[in-house]
Amino acid sequence: ADSTQTEIEFVESKQFSSFYPDEITREEVQEFADSLNLSDGNGNPIAPKEYQIDAVHHALSRRRICLSMPTGSGKSLTIYIIMRWMLAKDLRVCLIVPSISLTKQMLSDFIEYSTINQFDCDEIATLLYSGQERNFEPPLLISTWQTISKMIKKTHGVSVINSYDAIIVDEAHTAKGTELQKILQMATDVSYRIVTGK
Repeated sequence: ADSTQTEIEFVESKQFSSFYPDEITREEVQEFADSLNLSDGNGNPIAPKEYQIDAVHHALSRRRICLSMPTGSGKSLTIYIIMRWMLAKDLRVCLIVPSISLTKQMLSDFIEYSTINQFDCDEIATLLYSGQERNFEPPLLISTWQTISKMIKKTHGVSVINSYDAIIVDEAHTAKGTELQKILQMATDVSYRIVTGK
């Protein structure tokens, strides 16, 4: 048989960027977390635990990861640090939660963590769920997986989800697996896919 010569060109894809991990040190993550001047609901200073810094480091350096964190382990604080790192790098973040009440709770938690550092969460975040006005301008979108799933079935939905640099899924074990899979499959231009759950 005759051999043919085929020219192959490799093009870097955001979808598969996790194959090329970022060189971020744990020390960089620790320094960044310390610089945030985190606070609790009473405005008292708090510091993330060692395992939270480890989780943030793994998520940022590997880009595609599932973080197994049980209830009470500080998932929302971990997500807050990840989100603040990304926003500091001018990246856009889509945070997917299982219910409308959790969209509000997550934003409320972020506001508490920002009491001392005075980071304006209301200005950089938009909540999206059934009945809400759609605003995709702010760099942080907090929405339910049900709303995102309905959105990607419409023509504009895929381009909207791909306008974000990161998708973070909280409480993934409570989402409908097939719908979550569809969302992530449609997010072909999203470099970071970070999933948390029990």
